[in-house]
Amino acid sequence: MNNKKLKKLLIEKADKVEIKDCRTQIIQNTHHRVQPKVEEQSKAYKQSKQKRSMKWLYPVCAVAVVLCLVCVMIPFVGGGGGGQKPPVQLSVGKVEQVMSREMLALGNIINGLENVQVQLASAVNVSPMSAVLVKEDKDEDDNEEDIVENPSIFKTKEQIAQEINQYLIASESLLNKNCMEVQYDYNTNTQFAKYKYMMTITYNDVSNHTVKYVAYYNQQEESDKKDKETKLEMKGILVTDSDNVSKQYEFKSERSVESDEVEMETKVYLNQQKTSYISVENESGVMENEYEYKFVENGKLVRSVEMEVENENGRKTSSIEIIEQKGNVKSVVACEFEFVSDKSIECQYTCEKSEIEIKIDILEKSYRYIFDDGEIVELSK
Repeated sequence: MNNKKLKKLLIEKADKVEIKDCRTQIIQNTHHRVQPKVEEQSKAYKQSKQKRSMKWLYPVCAVAVVLCLVCVMIPFVGGGGGGQKPPVQLSVGKVEQVMSREMLALGNIINGLENVQVQLASAVNVSPMSAVLVKEDKDEDDNEEDIVENPSIFKTKEQIAQEINQYLIASESLLNKNCMEVQYDYNTNTQFAKYKYMMTITYNDVSNHTVKYVAYYNQQEESDKKDKETKLEMKGILVTDSDNVSKQYEFKSERSVESDEVEMETKVYLNQQKTSYISVENESGVMENEYEYKFVENGKLVRSVEMEVENENGRKTSSIEIIEQKGNVKSVVACEFEFVSDKSIECQYTCEKSEIEIKIDILEKSYRYIFDDGEIVELSK
């Protein structure tokens, strides 16, 4: 049978052919065969996803635990001597400005006093604190209440230079405040762990001579809202560094702050009994430049110094009045300084009725004193 006859036969018999509907049976058979595979694949996918999730979940949890431990331990490890360090940086206010100038001047005076002790104490038969006092004749029956001026003053040029040298760098530093750097923060030095605050004062003069002092201290504050007055008491340690030799001195500072006025008194003790000390008082405003120093030895006042510095229209001047007292004998010395340049100072030294003109050269590590008769004395700063 060829294709044409077969095609004709199929057309004739098409209406008589019965086609059975098997769709329901096919769908049922397909459902029973496929559905278990889909469920198994879904379950396997979930298990695989959980395994992949756990691979990165464990490391993330571990990192989180480590970070928590670090955050807890940092205050104890990094806080240093003063305990936990707050995140806020301390700023230098009015009180800190005055305190830094006092500490700088006191440190310089202490260093100058130590130089006098070393170089003059062996030459002058008096106590180290009074090393620059001149010798005088005194009867044992003299009345110490009747203070008289010393009638017979004789000092060598070196003694005069030493007397000036104790205070020269102090007055110079007070004039050149732009050469002073102050850092005020919470204490991080474990050697002085009991103190909360630290103040670092660095002075680098025009001759590139650098001195550095660090004060570690605690402070207590009392406020009087009625009088708008704040009282501060600070106690601590002043560390001086001179010629790579570090020394420590206890100090106590009391301040009363009212509006723009700061009244203060600071004592630096020179012995453990606290009977010998140097104190500075200032009852002026923050911008005032008058200071009064007192030298007390074994409970007795042996010297007082009034210092005033002025910088007006670029003209820098300072004056110092030194009152020495031993028993009933008092001597008064006055010095007037004019800083004519960064390298030179003109000084007028007055002692009783004598006046001496001195030119002072500012060197890197020393001062050179040139007297009017040509004699030269050079002393380290």
